Amino acid sequence: MALASLSYNAMRKYLIVVGIFACCMWCQQLAAQQAYSNDVINGMMPYAKGEIKQRFAIVNSYGLKNYSESELIACKNAAKKVASKLLKWLSDNPPQGYEALINTFIDILPDHSFKSPLDDPHPKIYAKIELHFAPYVHTPKGKFANYEVATWVTVFLNGMDVNTLGSPIAGNIYVIPRKTADFFGFGIYQTTGEEVTLINPDNAKIFHPVSQGVFLNEMIKGQKQEKENAGISSGIPTNGERLKEIEQAYKEILKVNKQTAEEFRSNALKELQGESNADILDMESKLQGELDKMSLAERKKPAFYAGDGDIAPKMFDLTGNYSGLCPEGHQEGCEALVRVNPELIGFSASGKIKLMIIHWNYIQLTGENRDKPRFYDRKKEYDNVHQWNMVRLYQDNVWF
Repeated sequence: MALASLSYNAMRKYLIVVGIFACCMWCQQLAAQQAYSNDVINGMMPYAKGEIKQRFAIVNSYGLKNYSESELIACKNAAKKVASKLLKWLSDNPPQGYEALINTFIDILPDHSFKSPLDDPHPKIYAKIELHFAPYVHTPKGKFANYEVATWVTVFLNGMDVNTLGSPIAGNIYVIPRKTADFFGFGIYQTTGEEVTLINPDNAKIFHPVSQGVFLNEMIKGQKQEKENAGISSGIPTNGERLKEIEQAYKEILKVNKQTAEEFRSNALKELQGESNADILDMESKLQGELDKMSLAERKKPAFYAGDGDIAPKMFDLTGNYSGLCPEGHQEGCEALVRVNPELIGFSASGKIKLMIIHWNYIQLTGENRDKPRFYDRKKEYDNVHQWNMVRLYQDNVWF
């Protein structure tokens, strides 16, 4: 019914109802956030007036110099826009009981296909924005933002840290993340580490499959680099060098699967005891031997990896190979290996965001769902105001 067609009395009743509804909503909003105070409950200060802080830094982890100044400026501007959206949300939802900190980092990524990062003529630039909520605790000097139990969200723009998509198997090669849920029309993925949300505005393919040959070459390259870093000679290694190499390989495998790592070390140590110097083959040689046995067609086939604790020992018994690759016909339970689409990495001078990765952290301090705000079901209490508000941020569409 159009308002113009209402009688005077009907219009009067309508306005009264609207007024009452608005008043109730206003009262409800006031009730949701109590007046600021420095009251202390079990050492926490859930009603203290919060502060909003910001920091900005250009990291340049590798000390690279060949980057584009225009791309750097474009990256800074894009990061600033995302940070301003978070700041706007904080302005609309003033912190109470916790301190909010926005950290913005700009970093420069080299192409690791070069022997040295400094050899890359055109390194990529990406941004990382962190928003931390640190609850206030009471101290003799007053309120203190306790960042040791803070919850935070990290947003990556056109790049990522080494372990953002889980522990890499070799170089920048990962087990393909599994989609588990949706986030405003985009996918939430489980990595070998924690969950991440992947946002690709153009719906381009995020992951590219990796071939068996590429994977083995990347593993061999990594072994060479580890030996060089450890000062191990490239000739026939001594028993001491072999022990050192076994421990290094054990630590790398341990990042992916403890059972596989333990079995590898046990088998390697047994082999070492029964080998003469002429029989010794280090991990680099074993991987090279596996690659040499492959035909050209086999090298081009997609790589599947035995990362599962039950699958890996069976695959080793079947093939005797140390790479973890699953041969054709024996790939049930194995995971595809992938790289991130290189077209999505790094900023151009246009400043376009091609890939956004969102990673939630410590929504809960314990349990399986500390990186999954969609499962948070606690009511707002004196000891969780920071987590409760981070979940509110998750539920609001602030990113697009």
